[in-house]
Amino acid sequence: MTAVPVVADEAGAPREQGDAIGSPGSYEVAFVLAIPGSDAYVAALDLSEFAESGSSLLQLPPRAHQVRIVVHRGASGTQEFTISKNASGLLSKIVLSVKADTFVDAEQEAHDLVAPMLSWWSFRYNVAIHLKGWIVRETATGALRVDLGVLGRPAITDDNRYFSRPEYRFVLSTYREGMNTNNVFYQALCFWKVIEGTLRLRGVRRRNEGAAFSEPLNEVIPAGDALEALEFHDRESLRPYTGRTFGYVREKLRPVVRNAIAHLDPTGQEDSLVADEFADFSRCEDAAAVLRHIGRLMLENELRSDPEVEPLLHQGS
Repeated sequence: MTAVPVVADEAGAPREQGDAIGSPGSYEVAFVLAIPGSDAYVAALDLSEFAESGSSLLQLPPRAHQVRIVVHRGASGTQEFTISKNASGLLSKIVLSVKADTFVDAEQEAHDLVAPMLSWWSFRYNVAIHLKGWIVRETATGALRVDLGVLGRPAITDDNRYFSRPEYRFVLSTYREGMNTNNVFYQALCFWKVIEGTLRLRGVRRRNEGAAFSEPLNEVIPAGDALEALEFHDRESLRPYTGRTFGYVREKLRPVVRNAIAHLDPTGQEDSLVADEFADFSRCEDAAAVLRHIGRLMLENELRSDPEVEPLLHQGS
C-alpha cells in the first residue's frame, strides 16, 4: 500500500504531496521483525501499531535501548543501521536511510542491505528470523509505502461433509502446506507440486475415459472484469499473462520455480535465486500467486469430474 499526503493549496483545492511512484531523494526504511509461526501477520492495518509490533528471538543487552551498526560497503562507503528493542528487550526493528529514485528502488536497496545481516545472525545465533514487513517513508514528502502481511478474511463453513480419496490426499495436503507457509520460495514449490499432482490425476482420468475425455475449457488466465474482481496482489501478478493458457504460463514460470526449488545450488550450474535479494524474493512472490491461482482451478476441475466429490463443491468457491 502507498499513502500520499494531500494538502490544500492557497485556493483551498486538494493537492497531492508527491506521488505513488516516489521521486529521487532520501528514504527512511523501517523493517519490522517477527518470530516465524508466532506473529508474522497483522489483523488490522494500524501503521503506528505495526511499526512497534516487532519481536524476535534475539535479545539486546539489558542497558541498550538502541544499537547502531556501521556496515562497510567497500567503494560504496558505509551504511548505518539503527536497531531497536521492544518492551521485552527483544530486537524488534531495524531502521536505515537510503538514497533512491523511487519507492521500489528504496525497498530493494534497503532490503538487500538488511537481509544478509539477518541471515548471518540466524546462523550465528541459531535462531529463526522473519521480516514481518517494512515501512518506506519519502523524506521530502512524507509519503509512505508499506509492505506487510494481513490475515485473510474468515471463510464461512456451510457443510460438515467431506470426501477424500487416497489419490487426492497428496495434492490436497500440498495445497494446505502452500497456504500455511509465509516463505514465498516454499509457496512456489508447493503450488507447482499441486499443479504436477493434478496433471497426474488428469492423466489417469484421460486413460480411463478414453475418447470420452475432454480438457477443461476454463484454464485460461482471466481478463477484464474477472481479473479486476481478484485480490490486488493476485490481480497484479496475473496481469502479465492475461488471456494465456495455464500450460503457457507454467512453461514461462518453469525456470523460476526450478531455481526456487534449488535456490542454493552448490554446483553453480544454475542461476540460483537468493532469498536475501529483493528482486528474487519479488519474482518468487509473484510466481507463487500465479501458481496458486492455476493450481486451485486445475484441482477444482479435477475434483468436479468426480461425481462423488462434485456435490460437495459449491459454485463460486
